[in-house]
Amino acid sequence: MNKLQLNVIISLAIGMLFAPSSCASILELREINNLSVTTRVSENTTFLRITGFAMRSAEHCGRMKKQIRKNKLVLHQTMHFFGSSANKASSHDIDYTVKIPKNVIEVRFGKEETIIWPNPTN
Repeated sequence: MNKLQLNVIISLAIGMLFAPSSCASILELREINNLSVTTRVSENTTFLRITGFAMRSAEHCGRMKKQIRKNKLVLHQTMHFFGSSANKASSHDIDYTVKIPKNVIEVRFGKEETIIWPNPTN
C-alpha cells in the first residue's frame, strides 16, 4: 500500500467517525445504567417517565422517537457520535416523559423491543 492509498483510507475513516446525524444508532435497554421507569396519573391520563444514563462513551443522546403499533408504544432513543453535526448537547442523560394513549397496554424500548411498562389495568 502506498502513501496516497493510506491517506485516502485514513481520511475515509475520519470522515466516518464524524459522520452526520443520519448515522444515528438506537440505544438498547441493557445499555442504560440507573434505569428508572415511573408512572404518574393525572386526570385519567397516564404519563411514563424514563430516566437513566446511556453507557456509550463515544456517543451522546439524541431524540427519543416513538411509534404506536396497535396497542404497543415503542420508544427508540437515538444516539449520535460526538463531533457529529447533531451534537447540540453532549449528554448521556436520559430523561423523557411520554403520555400513554388509552389503547396502549405496554411500552417497549429499543430495536429489541424490551417491555418496560405493562398497563396494570389490562
